[in-house]
Amino acid sequence: MKKLVKFVHEIGAVGVMGALAACIVLLATAAPPPLPPAGDGAADGAAAALPAAVPAGLAGYAAVRHGVAQITQWILVPSLAVVTITGLLAIAINRAYTNAGWAWLKALMGVSLFEGSLLTIAGSARQADELMTMAVAGQADPAALAEILRTEWGGLWLIMGVSVANIALAVWRPRIGPRPLRDADEPPARIADPPGGAVDGAGHAPAEVRANATVDAPANALVNAAADAAVDAAADAAADASIVAHAGRRAGPQARSPADAALRAADSSVAGPARPVADSSVAG
Repeated sequence: MKKLVKFVHEIGAVGVMGALAACIVLLATAAPPPLPPAGDGAADGAAAALPAAVPAGLAGYAAVRHGVAQITQWILVPSLAVVTITGLLAIAINRAYTNAGWAWLKALMGVSLFEGSLLTIAGSARQADELMTMAVAGQADPAALAEILRTEWGGLWLIMGVSVANIALAVWRPRIGPRPLRDADEPPARIADPPGGAVDGAGHAPAEVRANATVDAPANALVNAAADAAVDAAADAAADASIVAHAGRRAGPQARSPADAALRAADSSVAGPARPVADSSVAG
């Protein structure tokens, strides 16, 4: 769904930029010819009775104006509607866009772009087409046409600039407002209570559970592996010390003291404080 919305949005943007470029090229290469002043009275009736030849420049410019009006009606306005709607849909279905300031700024500019195009470009093109049709029929209004052309040119360049700014926002995506929330920034999941609900006197979980809650799964694996290795090494050392101690008891009273000291040291490394060693001389 996301890719489809993005594809339709890009196609609409191509239509907007293409329509604007076509209108600019047509209007820049076809200068408006001087319009004949509108007559009145009996002269108009006599002129209407005779077949009047339309100047070639006037007829050609009227055709250009008609083409501009068709481009704005069938390409520019529909493309702007597609871009606006798909942009809002992209924000609604994409969480990253929902929390991005540049996306909301782009959507606001897109809505303004649509409204401005309807008022300045599409409306001016339609009015200019109607005036040129009247001029070909002999009812020209040069002042009204000049005002419409001025509004149309300003709207074309303004809409073109806003469209380029929208494309720049989509490409560079500057940080505007708070930083968007990403998956890595989400708070960690709550650690489940220990089995059986074991807590200490203050109502807290054991220290081991609280410590594990601050690290992730890979870190827990490393800590557990290191703890297992330490326990294995301590057990091996205790076994070796026990062997040495028993060997010392068999060797006689002279070797008993060093052997007992080694046994006590091995026991303290595994079970905590040293335990007294029974006198081997009391054999029973």
